[in-house]
Amino acid sequence: LGKLTPPLKAFVELVELDNALVSAAAQASPSHRPAPALEEWLPQLTEAERQAFLLKLVRREPHVDLQLINRLKELAGANPSVPPASEQERRRFSELAAVAADKEAKRKRNEQAAAKEQRIKNLEALAPKAPQTWDRVLDLIQVKHAYAYDEATQLLRDLRDLAEHQGQLPVFSQRFERLKANYSNRPALMKRLLSIKT
Repeated sequence: LGKLTPPLKAFVELVELDNALVSAAAQASPSHRPAPALEEWLPQLTEAERQAFLLKLVRREPHVDLQLINRLKELAGANPSVPPASEQERRRFSELAAVAADKEAKRKRNEQAAAKEQRIKNLEALAPKAPQTWDRVLDLIQVKHAYAYDEATQLLRDLRDLAEHQGQLPVFSQRFERLKANYSNRPALMKRLLSIKT
């Protein structure tokens, strides 16, 4: 299950199996080992064995091919690549679901950590441009349109996050409160500004 064949991938997509569940099932599945090149072991058969297999083949005895393959595997020292299902440790669905939930939680933690790291990089890139960003906010507010208010609100959120990252949230809060006081007569803008927590 570690490497799904195209038909298995299509089946997983068709029945909409959770990828984390498939991954959990694959985790404890035995790995597939390639079969040994059995034709290399043909010369190891004794003359009597070769004659016996040829005679069985001429007589059209059943399963001669399987007998020959098993004998060649025996000579090659190959073990069956996958034990029979009865010998494999069976896993309950609840166990697979628990493993899948753990994998999914780990994936989400990794995604959140990567997103946080990217956010910090973006904030640090914004730091030298903070004064120009405040000017851009004021310019957008003067446009008096919803799209401009939305962009100004997003820039203010970025400035708030930057101030929090730098430990200067009180400085941001003072400037933000002045901004709200100056534009308190614009309900559409105020609704957006009130969504920013300081």
